[in-house]
Amino acid sequence: MVSVKVIGIIGISSVIASAINYEGMDLNKRDTTTQAYTLPDFANNSYDYCQAPKPSAKTYTPVANSTLAFVQYVIRHGGRTPYQILPGVKTEWYDCSNPLNYITNRDVNGASNNDFVTMKQTIIGSSSVPNNFDYKLWKGNCVSGQLVDFGKSQLVELGGDLRGIYVDKLGYLNDTLKENSNINVRTSYIWRTQDSASSLLSGLYPKSKRESGAYVTMGYKPAEIDTLFENSGACPAVGKLSSAYMAEPAYNSYLSNYTSKMNRVANIMGAVGTPGWNVTWYSYMDITQAQRCLKKAYTCGADGDCITDSDAKLAMNMNHFAVAYQKRDWAQSFKLLQLGVGPLFSEMLKEMGEAIEFDKKNPNSPLGTRKFSLYSAHDATVSNIIGAFRGSDVDMLWPEFASNLALEVWRDNKTNEYSIRAIYNGRILQVQGLNGTKTPWCDFSSCKWSDYNNFLSKYIVSDIKTACSA
Repeated sequence: MVSVKVIGIIGISSVIASAINYEGMDLNKRDTTTQAYTLPDFANNSYDYCQAPKPSAKTYTPVANSTLAFVQYVIRHGGRTPYQILPGVKTEWYDCSNPLNYITNRDVNGASNNDFVTMKQTIIGSSSVPNNFDYKLWKGNCVSGQLVDFGKSQLVELGGDLRGIYVDKLGYLNDTLKENSNINVRTSYIWRTQDSASSLLSGLYPKSKRESGAYVTMGYKPAEIDTLFENSGACPAVGKLSSAYMAEPAYNSYLSNYTSKMNRVANIMGAVGTPGWNVTWYSYMDITQAQRCLKKAYTCGADGDCITDSDAKLAMNMNHFAVAYQKRDWAQSFKLLQLGVGPLFSEMLKEMGEAIEFDKKNPNSPLGTRKFSLYSAHDATVSNIIGAFRGSDVDMLWPEFASNLALEVWRDNKTNEYSIRAIYNGRILQVQGLNGTKTPWCDFSSCKWSDYNNFLSKYIVSDIKTACSA
């Protein structure tokens, strides 16, 4: 793996991967009573929660007559174990054979790396010792929400794909990782995002392509102020809006259509009485998709009734509806996103603007201040960004494992104007129009920087402290 220097806390402050067939998916169809999505038919499309489509150097083309000036790259972590533990789910998770991480102190009081022991961090699983708390967790060597070996390999492969584009094809990034790396990495405080970042960089720069002593600096904000997800702890108004969403008549009307099916799934998994068991399909989707992705059997109840592929598909589709409705189509989506992703946009626009200003002053410089800025994050991060962009129905599907969004800054070689190209899961991001119009608010094969900046700036509130206290 690439050596990662964790600075811990950041101070307050035509492109197609491969043929993707989404035909036969009519997500625009509305129920005349609720105006919500009707259950889409996913039989004829290639959406797969287990693996997001990836970019391909074979089909990637640079913007004509332009120079790449900067890249922000947002990913969802790779495959992981379920987040919630339900008493009826007896799946064993022996899927974390590789160490969680290698921990090495660097630059402590000027000491060199060789002065400290490198420690391999692992998870201590259940034991045969009686009278402990092993009954609270599944059998295995993984904790809840942990990046599994399969998830690490997904990001290594994605890193290799990025190498094929930004190193081999464009010559944009250095062929060899150097000690003064021009790569910046931002993660959340949660380990799976940090391991995902390390895995991606290990694919981008295999061992033979790293100079001795080269490392990448990785930073994260503490949970209290993190902006990579909807931070209800920092912003109580986010929690209030989420509660308001759960009380929405349209949401509950849609949910009520499948009450009997939800009750059956909940009974099989032993979920009845647990928090949120009858108001959201998230946990059922999270568990069944993890089982499916890692080729494990679905859960069976005490009476022999078992979860089926049909149940897993229903849970997935219900969450497709929920994420699009909450983060794009709901009357209060804009307000929710102002508080949920606005602070992140403030940081990302500042970083992008600084990169553009640097490029203006140093158009022929072989090295930028930060040529490649990686944001290793969560499904909520990705769906918040795509929702704020007003992504198309296809782009608003629940972000798959290893979802990837490239925000490329290009300078026109003749006019010196800057534009943004957005490539989401291997294809140009498609967005809706504004105020009911059908014309997309921007063409993300080449969106003017000024239009992009102005649009996203609307999500940045001038007084976030007051807004979050409302």
